Amino acid sequence: MMTKSLYAVAVFLIAIVIVADAECEVGPVKDVHFEMDKFLGKWCWIYHEPNDVEKNIGCIKDSFQQSNTLTFFTNTSFYNESTKEIQSAIYTVPHWNSTSFTQDPDSDGAIWTSTFFFVSLDYKKYAALKYCLKGWDKPVTLIGFRRCDPDEHTIKEAKDSLDANGGRSDTLLKYKYCDCLKDL
Repeated sequence: MMTKSLYAVAVFLIAIVIVADAECEVGPVKDVHFEMDKFLGKWCWIYHEPNDVEKNIGCIKDSFQQSNTLTFFTNTSFYNESTKEIQSAIYTVPHWNSTSFTQDPDSDGAIWTSTFFFVSLDYKKYAALKYCLKGWDKPVTLIGFRRCDPDEHTIKEAKDSLDANGGRSDTLLKYKYCDCLKDL
């Protein structure tokens, strides 16, 4: 009897470890016919779903660039609330397709090693993405804009597009300290 109880506890603990270590699922993926060439340039990520992994992160600014015909990278800057400093990391973008792109770190301190899936996209105005963070068991939604100070109409358009494509804008919060990244 005691052996069965110990066995049941062991199986339960193993199941918890497997579930906790499993990758999260972003749900249905939309084919937005993503084109990296059109996505190049500045993106200011202003709205996000709060999570413990990014709890000390303020606004994020990416500059997607092309270094040669086949190599793309992004220089990512963000405000770290715990150190009160702007920090940077460089990522390569080795893979992309019509629904997503993947970024891998080229530097220490890189937080966002993931595949980012598009929920909605307007190359000139906004992008809504879902991705999984290492150490977090559910997908995170993010809305970014071409301008770091988007007008209310563009914000509403991005949120409405997210909602119309299976996302939920009512779960998003605005990152803090967005002003400090405007001039980078």
